[in-house]
Amino acid sequence: MVKKDELENVIWSAVAKAISNPQIIIRHVLDLSCKINKSRPALRKEKKILLRKKENLNDKIGRLLEIYTDGVISKKQFFEKSAEFEQIKREIDKRIEEIDGQLNKLINSPLIAKDIKYFCNLAKTKLKTFELEERRKFLRYLIKKILFDSNKKSARVIGQIPVEISDIQQIFPPYNVGIFSLLSQDHGMCPNNYLEFQLEVKV
Repeated sequence: MVKKDELENVIWSAVAKAISNPQIIIRHVLDLSCKINKSRPALRKEKKILLRKKENLNDKIGRLLEIYTDGVISKKQFFEKSAEFEQIKREIDKRIEEIDGQLNKLINSPLIAKDIKYFCNLAKTKLKTFELEERRKFLRYLIKKILFDSNKKSARVIGQIPVEISDIQQIFPPYNVGIFSLLSQDHGMCPNNYLEFQLEVKV
């Protein structure tokens, strides 16, 4: 069992090392984007099928309302079936939203590299001055989740690099962060204004 403080130190070391060498993060971001690009046709096909299912479901809901108003089914049956259909619709909408998020992650490699380097250079100058609580705040902001593998005694750190000026100023308020190329909106970047990366650490 890894102690909390030990785990925090290991993760901090891995993140600080990656930020000190932006090529580590750039490689991970571009590797993830490559996987997304390869899965793009399958995602589009799945979305098309889901949209067709949603359309059919809407037809069923319409027919259900008709047979209810005609007195064929009871009010209780109508509401039970309606609730069932609405739950299915919510699940479909959720999956479509996830697919759209993946499809929107169109990566322009030179711009990505430029922005990651900019963020890392900005962060690198501050990391050395961080106190313990500032470290924790920085990690909470940067890390999305941590997945443990007890067999390999390792952890996968999934983080995100902010690319919006307002987001970066939350971490480095004294800095004039300039203009990031990702703000130009011309090249369909990642949703929610961040770039996802992953790091493997031994624990």
